[in-house]
Amino acid sequence: MKYNYEKETIRGVEYKYSAEWIYDLESEEHWRLYWNQQKLMQNKVSSGDNVLEIGVGSGFTANYLKSKGVNVKTLDVDMEKKPDIVANLVEYQFHTCRRACIGKSPYPDSACRSWPTVF
Repeated sequence: MKYNYEKETIRGVEYKYSAEWIYDLESEEHWRLYWNQQKLMQNKVSSGDNVLEIGVGSGFTANYLKSKGVNVKTLDVDMEKKPDIVANLVEYQFHTCRRACIGKSPYPDSACRSWPTVF
């Protein structure tokens, strides 16, 4: 299926995004990706933790984590996906993250307070 993409250029690099796909039924392969995301977070995120999810997608991950008692904030460039923070990750100034679920956060501990986990 062909989607209409929004385009944004930052520092000479073009970024494109679309929210149209979130209204389609998702494939089995996509559901397996959700399962893999949850598996990666297992034993890293607990009830009461604060998590910043980058890239809202269909909202599945944030909703799942919230159902487990995790405090989730979302960041996405696409306003149509209704994130808590509308921003391009490339330009967003992180002030509140300490560690990442997947890989090491590139942001210094001294700048981090509210979201100890970024996914």
